[in-house]
Amino acid sequence: MQILTRRHKRLIPVLKSDAYGLGLLPIARELTRHPGVKMLAVAQVLEGAKLRECGIDADILVLGGTLPRQWGAAAELGLTLTVTRPGMITELNRLDKTVNVHLKIETGLNRNGIRPGKELAGIIEELKASSYVNLTGTYSHFAEAEAPNLARCAAQKAEFDRALAQLEAAGISAGAVFGCNYKSKQPGRAIRYN
Repeated sequence: MQILTRRHKRLIPVLKSDAYGLGLLPIARELTRHPGVKMLAVAQVLEGAKLRECGIDADILVLGGTLPRQWGAAAELGLTLTVTRPGMITELNRLDKTVNVHLKIETGLNRNGIRPGKELAGIIEELKASSYVNLTGTYSHFAEAEAPNLARCAAQKAEFDRALAQLEAAGISAGAVFGCNYKSKQPGRAIRYN
């Protein structure tokens, strides 16, 4: 951990599936003791709720898709939600509660996320019209992060950079910018801040 935090400004450990079977709470407690860990990532709102119930006060990003019925509880718990589709910011704004969100930019994994161009332009308009939704981060999950296909990684990074430029041109701060393999010469699994 010390080697990783010396190399990168901050890390976001992913603790989905009970911290990959190692135990969500003990791993979260240990990781949040390190100064380079200011945020944890989980797959589901329920995992974030468990961390809050046990006193973990670090920022918590929910990477997975969420259902509208979960949004109120997530906002109350101070969880950061991932925006993966058009319309979600407008729907979140109707909660009349402050909600922090990160945009997941689709760069080639083709699971979920916002595509640069027309789709992101719609998200930008939703952000500008929102009173309660704060964009605090933008990330991507690159495909084939474990395979040394540098050409594909470069193409995905270019798509991600296009999204960041589109946000900047619209006067929207991307917040914390991160992703698997972002600005890396060797593919890896760590999510890190730029």
